[in-house]
Amino acid sequence: MKSRSPLNELSVRSYTSANLFHSGFYLSGLGELSALRNISYSPLTLRDSRYHRADWANSDFLIQLEIESSEERFDAWIDVSDSPDHFVPEALAAGAYYFKVNFNSNSIDRIPQAAKFRHRIIPINPGFTLMLPPFTLINLASCNLRMNDLRLLLRAQRRQPRIDWLRAQRTKKKKRDVHFVATYYPSKHDEQNEFRLEVMERLQHETSIHAELGFYNVDDDAPSRFKRFAIARTSRRKHLVDIAQSRAAVYVQGPHTALSFKFGEQLALGVTVIGQKLANNTRNLMQLAFFDEQYLADSPSDIVSNLATGLKHPDHFETVGARNARTFDESLSPITTALNVLQPAMQVTPQELDHWEAASVAGLN
Repeated sequence: MKSRSPLNELSVRSYTSANLFHSGFYLSGLGELSALRNISYSPLTLRDSRYHRADWANSDFLIQLEIESSEERFDAWIDVSDSPDHFVPEALAAGAYYFKVNFNSNSIDRIPQAAKFRHRIIPINPGFTLMLPPFTLINLASCNLRMNDLRLLLRAQRRQPRIDWLRAQRTKKKKRDVHFVATYYPSKHDEQNEFRLEVMERLQHETSIHAELGFYNVDDDAPSRFKRFAIARTSRRKHLVDIAQSRAAVYVQGPHTALSFKFGEQLALGVTVIGQKLANNTRNLMQLAFFDEQYLADSPSDIVSNLATGLKHPDHFETVGARNARTFDESLSPITTALNVLQPAMQVTPQELDHWEAASVAGLN
């Protein structure tokens, strides 16, 4: 067994594209953790990686980590792609660990290149887009970026919320029963579009429920039944405030059964969630408090029925929402996710990890 390395003996370097849409959550967690635990952390771009000439490594869905302790140095990868069937064989072969957001054992068994490296594949918490801590953003901006990449980085970051801003929205006064505003996908995702549409239609006809409903990005070629729910895209912060001002939010799977960004956003905002069953990373997630009564629907009619029943018990919904906020902070936040990424390098026990997570969360409050 490898000897243990305390947090303050670790050196971590991350390599990611200038597009932080998918990776910002994980870089934010590493940045927060390094500030609290004195880890040596260097956020860099893919152009600085020794793999930068490899086409497979230049992906918005792949984050490379170099982790070094006093005893060893190794690579790890975070795969944030939507599909549980998506793996990068070269990264599986090159890294000691391969963290997978949409982890699914059946997919691993079915894909020979993944099954060969099953021992390296570890589930990781789903994330969502966040503004990076100042230190992390400055480091990335100072990298040898092309001017267009630098503009992309800074422009995208201006639109994103900080994690502390998200937590502050939990006290917003409730204005409606339910929030369900979703993205309309291109035609190759008809099944997801139809599922979302049926939820909206059923909620619209449920007169006892005051719901905010709508589709973003409905194109001109979309069927008229989708255009009835088309709404103009609002700012990201306004969208998140609307969720926080709702007693409940509807959750549905993303493309390819993915854990969507809304999963973490809704929990972070401290609202009750009523939604579709989770298809990926279920062993880790479904053991969390109240998840068995929030993510249990098989159909749109189940979702609407569960909402109608739950809204008759507002005190319980309030309890569940408050517990969701606590669950996010303790188990699913960027900083606790970063701790879980570094756990294999430290060879810590679950009890030690829980202690560090609690101390880190306390340091943020």
